[in-house]
Amino acid sequence: MSKAGALDLASGLGGKIEKKEVLSAVEQYEKYHNLYGGADEERKSNYTDMVNKYYDLATSFYEFGWGESFHFAHRFNGESLRESIKRHEHFLGLQLALKPGQKSEIEIGDGLPDIRSTTQCIEALQKAGFEASHTSSPPKPISILGDSSN
Repeated sequence: MSKAGALDLASGLGGKIEKKEVLSAVEQYEKYHNLYGGADEERKSNYTDMVNKYYDLATSFYEFGWGESFHFAHRFNGESLRESIKRHEHFLGLQLALKPGQKSEIEIGDGLPDIRSTTQCIEALQKAGFEASHTSSPPKPISILGDSSN
């Protein structure tokens, strides 16, 4: 990829790198590697910065392509990528089938799973834009959700 093309990676969707800073971050990352004249000692002494630059650039690249969602979803004819991911996230939320007081793992967005109570899971889902609430009835299997007779 050309350095000029790297500027298009950050689209303001997220990540830690602003669009105007992408070229500089790429150049700073490249300077740590032998191919671009970097020395082993410099790379070792700046290892944390090199790794952070890599992940900041990779995150901006992924968010450019997939938005804030790092997973994929099957797409139906006529369905956009964003719609398919939203549908898949709703499906995953239903698959949790949480009951009041039950604990489950949920990934909140920083990539680190956290054990949470049902109430905390529902609050996190609501904060992420999902419609979620406690229910007294047991969850319905996914196979009958579209059946209007149930």
